[in-house]
Amino acid sequence: MPLELPEPQVAALQEAAARMVDSRKPGTELRVLARDLLNAFVTTATYAGLDQLLAELPADLADADNAALIARIEAADIDGRGPRNLRPKQLVDAVVATLGLTVVPAPEPQATLASDVRDAVTQAIAGVLDVALVAETMRDAIVADARARIDDSSFNKIVKDLDERGMQLTRQPKVPLESLQAVSRALAAARIAVISRAVNEAIDRAKAALPDDVAARFEAPVTAKLTPREIAVQRAHETPLAKTPVNIAKLVVTSLAETARIAWREPEATVHPYAASRTFEVGDLIEHPKFGRGAVTARLGTKIEIDFPEGKKQLAHVAPKK
Repeated sequence: MPLELPEPQVAALQEAAARMVDSRKPGTELRVLARDLLNAFVTTATYAGLDQLLAELPADLADADNAALIARIEAADIDGRGPRNLRPKQLVDAVVATLGLTVVPAPEPQATLASDVRDAVTQAIAGVLDVALVAETMRDAIVADARARIDDSSFNKIVKDLDERGMQLTRQPKVPLESLQAVSRALAAARIAVISRAVNEAIDRAKAALPDDVAARFEAPVTAKLTPREIAVQRAHETPLAKTPVNIAKLVVTSLAETARIAWREPEATVHPYAASRTFEVGDLIEHPKFGRGAVTARLGTKIEIDFPEGKKQLAHVAPKK
């Protein structure tokens, strides 16, 4: 049976490869690039619930010296003069070929929900994150959490140099190295804890906007270890994007929809019955008793042009008042 990699995960892997290309210095050892690509593949597959796929591959996939992948990257000549925008695809193609994967379409969604439900879920998540992850609140929460994890006399001196979101130091404080390392570890753990708490609270709020059977999927394992909730939380604190409420909210909504297999219906456009006594705009959908449904593509004075299934027609309407 072929090892299948769905198309959305190919796209996610290409995004990771693009970041590697952007940050990589030409001539850097290809072994490092191969290792980073395989790490990105494992992470992408884990987030997508593809642990059955990972189970079929070597357990030390990302740690092994993968000569075959290195050879394919070398053959792609990513440091050459070819178009830079093709390199992420070349790298992902090399991973797919080395691992013997077959790219397949995305799995069918298990639930299709209206766009107003998506909007309600998004608003619920944003409502929590806009409060919990606003810059000053987030920084204070990270400092408080880290303070509870460590007792070090240099703590206050170090944290006063944190940026506005508490994500990194703005300068190197003059403290003993062992203190800096210990406080940095506490701050890293605190960031994970603060973001995780906020995302979990946001997901709890979002579940109230969903049908019970769909909300229950957030807690049902999609991998051997993780539920959609846990994947969303993990992605939120591991994302390379800035940890702003907007970025995290978008990521959480997308992650939950992907792993819980939710598709969103677009809102239906309003259809206007045709009448010569009405005024229409370009883009309006018209229902005509003879020609059927069509869209207004042009308007000139008292005439509109409508694209019907059998072709374009010019019909009368009332010109808008000036």
